Amino acid sequence: FASTGKYAGVCVCNSGWFGSNCQCDLANPTNVGECVACGQGFWGPPTCSNTCPGVNLDSTFGVKLSCNTVPEFGPDSPQGTCDIITGDCRCNTDANGLYLFTGKFCQLPCPPNTLSDIAAGRELPPCGGHGVCLQTNSEQSYVDPSTGALTGFKGVCECEPGYAGEDCGKTCPGLVCDANGRCDLSGICNGHGTCDLNGYTNGVLTYWGSATCNCTMGYVGAGCEHRCPRGTAGSSQGPICAGHGQCMATGQCVCEGGWDAAVGCKQCKRGFWGPSCQYNCTNVWPDPSPAGGVVCSGHGYCFDGTSGSGECVCDAGFGGSVCQVLCPVYNSQTCGGADRGYCDTFTGVCGCEQTCQQNNSIAASLTGNESAVTVHPKWLPGWYMAQSWAGAQCTTYDGGYYGESCEAYCNPWQAVLDMGISYDGGFVHAACNATGGDMCLGGELR
Repeated sequence: FASTGKYAGVCVCNSGWFGSNCQCDLANPTNVGECVACGQGFWGPPTCSNTCPGVNLDSTFGVKLSCNTVPEFGPDSPQGTCDIITGDCRCNTDANGLYLFTGKFCQLPCPPNTLSDIAAGRELPPCGGHGVCLQTNSEQSYVDPSTGALTGFKGVCECEPGYAGEDCGKTCPGLVCDANGRCDLSGICNGHGTCDLNGYTNGVLTYWGSATCNCTMGYVGAGCEHRCPRGTAGSSQGPICAGHGQCMATGQCVCEGGWDAAVGCKQCKRGFWGPSCQYNCTNVWPDPSPAGGVVCSGHGYCFDGTSGSGECVCDAGFGGSVCQVLCPVYNSQTCGGADRGYCDTFTGVCGCEQTCQQNNSIAASLTGNESAVTVHPKWLPGWYMAQSWAGAQCTTYDGGYYGESCEAYCNPWQAVLDMGISYDGGFVHAACNATGGDMCLGGELR
């Protein structure tokens, strides 16, 4: 031991020994010289003139109140014993060597126990078996975390790593311990945060920890088990939720406007377009409000996304700006079928197949397919001209299908044929009217 300073030449005895030279056995004092066993309530051999803590607090039990100031336990069942060498109360422990009491007079039960629990033999493991009850000479043992004031007559638990609370009864998320009580601290908060633990100052509890995780940025959840999506389209690097939303406790993004949470707010939701996904393809049909609409009315797809145009491409049989128009139907087919007409996807109106009247300029650009013409050589379908004559353009359409759904058919020469008049190649006095009926021109037919 140090031989200089105020401790020079002073022996510091091991536990169970006392005296100036540590020559006295506390368990078997000889009552000779310094080795005197002091009576109950006194300390400081050989004179034993010092009074142990608690003796003068209450005169009812006299010296038997030493280290036993709680009446429930009676004079013969003290919470502690007086150390005859130091005069301090040595508080009792349970069968596992854990302190049941603390305080200057061992007057404070260690949580979670109460005085009545211990007096009735119902004590629980002090500090829940996950900490030690701090031994203090103070009559008041902790600072009220809500006020910061020194208050309360309770024992104070110093919890093992991974535990918190007044009685160490709160466990940090992710803490794993085996049957022998050996714990793996690496899993606390899944390694992505810190656990809120008790705070102590000089043995005084100043803060009750909640044993909840404070997650590092980018991780959420009770145990920091969820990683928030981050980055931008095509990259995992960048801001959380691509900078277009907030990450919830589930690790899912709640996005602004038209951004898609399913991909971490990196892309527009289906049906939204524009550099900030601020426009949508649903604002006409069936509901004028974007929230109530269906993309392209449910009858097509939209050129959406940050580089999209917002235009709808309609399914067969539908048209309109957002595919809100059902194309006319004849004979259970859109516009009567492919042989009669087609539906304009922009307007939802049928465009009926009509024949093209050949003119003299066509003959000069024949490509050899003239033998495939199965209709009258003076009347050719418009689609057939484009297929069979290079650069051919139709100047006059007449004959074919008419009507809203291409339900009417007209052959301008049918009236001539019905009258038994032979076609001579120069007769051009027949035509179809707007409803598809045939008629004569200029009164030539009688």
